[in-house]
Amino acid sequence: MDFMQVLRENTIDLNMQAKNKDEALGKLIDLLDNAGVIKSKEGFLKDVMAREAEGSTGIGNFIAIPHGKSEHVEKISVALGKLVDPIPWETLDGKPVKIIFLFAVPNNDNTNQNHLKLLSQLATTLAHEESQEQLLAAKKKNEVFNIFQS
Repeated sequence: MDFMQVLRENTIDLNMQAKNKDEALGKLIDLLDNAGVIKSKEGFLKDVMAREAEGSTGIGNFIAIPHGKSEHVEKISVALGKLVDPIPWETLDGKPVKIIFLFAVPNNDNTNQNHLKLLSQLATTLAHEESQEQLLAAKKKNEVFNIFQS
């Protein structure tokens, strides 16, 4: 499975307005719900928040990668939000967050390998400072896709 298979145009918001983590996660879950990949917004949010309570998903450099394995997810997907204004988040470097990748993963064994592979692909892309800068500067969805295709 490839990262480009789970990130779709209708699950990207490059102009997201949110004041805090809860509001941002709610908006990303709305994108996933509108795309038909989750069964219950409330159930999935509960699972994401349970995972957040286990440890920070803020990886630093203004990026967070929250995720939830949940029975409320139909198929593995990713929502991407680029915030207009950075928000507080528990991060490894203490910086606020500007970009959020929310992974929605069905709660079954056969998706675990795919989930780990997708996280690895994302981490590989984000390990390059140039990719991080391009994401922070992206204004159009095709620019985001170009980052992950290169």
